[in-house]
Amino acid sequence: MRNQFTIVCRGSWLSMAQAHLFINKAQAHFPLLQFDIIIKETEGDRQQGIPLHLAEGKNFFTQDIQDYLQTGQADFAVHSMKDVSSENFFHQNFHIIIDRDNPRDIAIFNNDIIDKIKPGEKINIGTSSPRRTLMAVDFLKDALPQFNQKINITANNIRGNVDTRLQKLFDKEYDGIILAAAGLNRLLNYAPAKEKIATLLNNKKLMLLPLFECTPAPGQGAIVVETVNNNNDAIKLLKIIQHKVYNNAIQQERSLVKKYGGGCFQEFGAIHIDTEITSFTFAAGKNNEGICFSENIFSVDDALKQLKIFSATNYMKYFFSYQFLEDVLIDENAAAYFIS
Repeated sequence: MRNQFTIVCRGSWLSMAQAHLFINKAQAHFPLLQFDIIIKETEGDRQQGIPLHLAEGKNFFTQDIQDYLQTGQADFAVHSMKDVSSENFFHQNFHIIIDRDNPRDIAIFNNDIIDKIKPGEKINIGTSSPRRTLMAVDFLKDALPQFNQKINITANNIRGNVDTRLQKLFDKEYDGIILAAAGLNRLLNYAPAKEKIATLLNNKKLMLLPLFECTPAPGQGAIVVETVNNNNDAIKLLKIIQHKVYNNAIQQERSLVKKYGGGCFQEFGAIHIDTEITSFTFAAGKNNEGICFSENIFSVDDALKQLKIFSATNYMKYFFSYQFLEDVLIDENAAAYFIS
């Protein structure tokens, strides 16, 4: 296998962070590998005035990159999986999932959000996703602090990269915005973006949205890398670094896209989680005919099925991560603590 490769991706901080994450994973196996990154502007970058839900489903953020890959000018194309509109997008190219961060959505509010909720002022939430407008906005009406009156929330279109959207929130163009938690996490771990993102998040109020009530877009949080089928060295590398569990999860989620319909106005989410002894798939929202639905598929290891007496912990323990805290100061005056 040769030691020099070329990557093509978008020029946003998030795209660059994902490209470097791919490089780090490759160099963890082959430290001498060298990579050049080529930045390619996409239709979605050029047409900032189009609402994002109209751009989705048309490969606005991926087609130009794939076209460049097809010419043989790059070995790899790096994408956010949820930007890939259909199974046919890859045109039989070899592609694998290399990583997945937290798939949830996150709501971010300006510090004065409570002061606006109390008198019943209209809360302006920035989102370009019909799914988030349907699910997350309704959830926030119930989840935000209540002051004896119905919370007045309106969803309005927002465009731009993660840092651009955070800047619009910072500038008070919106009272809150909804983003993918994975993108935020990656930027906070990407050196060129970390300081700026942290500054824009300063004094903001953050709410991580739950998977059931605000089911994420299929593939959200996952990074997919593709190469053409005759690039044997590139395929060999991808096979080594692929994440088989995440690959399976994305396949399960995208099978529900086929079932319920994707496209520009997709108003449902899907999530699949594999653990050591169980797997769980959940989808909810509205299908392309506007009919509300939810689907829950839960399977367990055969050995677990044979148990006559069992605890819920047997089924659910691997869904959670555990962290033991040291040197934690407990306020003696506190009646209780809740950690979620």
